Amino acid sequence: MKLLVGCSSPPDVGAGGILTYTREIVECFLELGHEVFIAAPEPDDWSWIKNNGLKFFETNQYKDPKVSVGELVIFINDNKIDGIINNDNPYVQSALPAVRATSIVIGHLGESVIASLACFQEEWSDYVVTISNDMCATYVQNYKVPVIKCPVVLNGVKDNGCKDDLTNSSERLKVVFAGGSNKRKGSNHILSSVKRYASRIDDIELNWFGFVSEGMKSELKKYEFVCFHGHVSRNQFMEVLEDSDVLLFPSKSEGCPMAMLEAMSYGVVPIASNGIGAMTSLITTGREGYICHLDRWSEQATACLSFLNAHRDVLSDMKYSVRDKFLKQFQRELVAEKLLELLSKPTVDRNNLPEKINVLHWHRPVPKGRKKATLLNRVRYKLGILRSAGNLLIEQ
Repeated sequence: MKLLVGCSSPPDVGAGGILTYTREIVECFLELGHEVFIAAPEPDDWSWIKNNGLKFFETNQYKDPKVSVGELVIFINDNKIDGIINNDNPYVQSALPAVRATSIVIGHLGESVIASLACFQEEWSDYVVTISNDMCATYVQNYKVPVIKCPVVLNGVKDNGCKDDLTNSSERLKVVFAGGSNKRKGSNHILSSVKRYASRIDDIELNWFGFVSEGMKSELKKYEFVCFHGHVSRNQFMEVLEDSDVLLFPSKSEGCPMAMLEAMSYGVVPIASNGIGAMTSLITTGREGYICHLDRWSEQATACLSFLNAHRDVLSDMKYSVRDKFLKQFQRELVAEKLLELLSKPTVDRNNLPEKINVLHWHRPVPKGRKKATLLNRVRYKLGILRSAGNLLIEQ
């Protein structure tokens, strides 16, 4: 089967979970014997594309959108693509009414321009896959996606194996937080936990990843158990994560968090939130980790950390339980199989395609390290405002 996978991030760097999701399903489709094409912004590092033998179509956000979408339609037709899986790429989304390939759009957030794009022209998407029950309800109620076209398929990641012995033998409990100073990721709750309850958790090792403001670092510099790592490579982060005991995940809003699944794959116990997203679907409190209420997250999470630190036998049992749940429910092969099953059951009648299609401008800030988004674009992103570049005539 020939599959085109769209992504809004370059394949070498980008929007966290969306890029991780894209790479995971691409690699899994390849393992299953399918031919895979990628539509995304151009990478700086081509090694992943070349090593996997992928055919690449650049969706250049600074090029005329109508030209790009017109070329993409030709690319899809010339390569006789059978199925399309779009991950937040506006040019791929714009092209869907002009091609005969069965299409699945993956919703990665229930808010902002990411949600607006996922539901754009849903009548030309065979399925708008949501990655949490919260997101499904939002898409159906707020964006009017028919419920029969809005299945929930929780994410999955590759099983890279983990240590045979998950028992913690180190003196310090090793804890990870990967949200930088992003409040949506819950940095304010981590800050509160450290400042209010330091005496209860000062014997742990807290590894804090992501960009952290100098102001926040200054507030926390006296707490020697906090170690700031900043932005690091994926491999560097995964090395620390694999050797950790607990992942702190106090996020306010997510889809189906890849970082939490990656932690589970290593037997790392999540202390997560009851925020919007799939967190409560991934673990059961008291068995594979803990779900703490956002209104009292700092207090409750600190109590959980103190308990696990004092009861290493319980921690050990949870580590094995969370690893077992990952193996049974959240390996990426399960996601790929579900997506392929959906592709085999199209819902859209493509016998009479439109003669012209509505083309969108690029919709969201580019990944960090490239040209910065304007204030206006950031406002559009937050409010979910998509911009039309006009109509494109299509020769059938």
